[in-house]
Amino acid sequence: MSYRKTHIKKRVSKTKPKKSILKKKWFWIILALIVVCLIISWISLFYEGLQVKTVSVNGNSKIDAQTIRKTVIDNSEFEFFRIFGFKVATSSIFLANTKKIEAKIARDFPEIENLKVSKILPQTIKIEVSERQTVGILCNNNGSENQQCFLVDKGGIVFEETQLKDDMMKIYEYSNTIYTVGEQAIKTELMNEVYSIKKLMNDGCKIDIEEVFLKDGNRLDIKTKEGWEVYFESGSAYKVNKQILKLDMLLKRDIPEEDRGSLRYIDLRADDRAIICDNDICG
Repeated sequence: MSYRKTHIKKRVSKTKPKKSILKKKWFWIILALIVVCLIISWISLFYEGLQVKTVSVNGNSKIDAQTIRKTVIDNSEFEFFRIFGFKVATSSIFLANTKKIEAKIARDFPEIENLKVSKILPQTIKIEVSERQTVGILCNNNGSENQQCFLVDKGGIVFEETQLKDDMMKIYEYSNTIYTVGEQAIKTELMNEVYSIKKLMNDGCKIDIEEVFLKDGNRLDIKTKEGWEVYFESGSAYKVNKQILKLDMLLKRDIPEEDRGSLRYIDLRADDRAIICDNDICG
């Protein structure tokens, strides 16, 4: 009899209804966390106060800030999906892709040398730029009517197509190369040599350069606005610096300004001497 009672109790306990999941504490905790996450996500993605509305542009002088702002706003949107002409998208500050914005600005504005894109909560994208400084005008001297000329910086990057201007140094490359805005048209090392020569002659000797001719065989010819020329051997920063120092000494010690009227050229390519040609020597 005792055995039968025990057996019945066990069967009763086995068939006892399970407790509803709605009465489980952990269920409500998980549900609450899901709701909180959904609310936070909605606020982060769609709340008006966190949408990109302001674009701050600093460092520009020639580039139109409003054009940059439009580029940023147009590329701040994140699209989730599009169906039957309907799209779900957001301009949330959290989803704004600074790398994408930076790449787009760099591609659309080749006149920008350095660029930094950052976010400032709650609604601002900050753009910091430094523009390329023009060293001169680079032309492919192919002798045709379709000759290309571009503004070029000291890194050898051409960044804006232009026409020849009297107040800017002209650099001629003897080739039929077709330049593209934003590309490196002259090697950085060679452009650094040209820039160093320009800086010495402009700042140190107060002589303006009219034209620079980049020739084969590492020859670099300079024509001044006074009409006389200087011949350099390029290809080595050490050699060019040595030739610059030689030129500086000659102009300050041996060829004063009042004697340059009859000067034709100075050839600095020889290591141990400088060849000076004027009307008296060269006839």
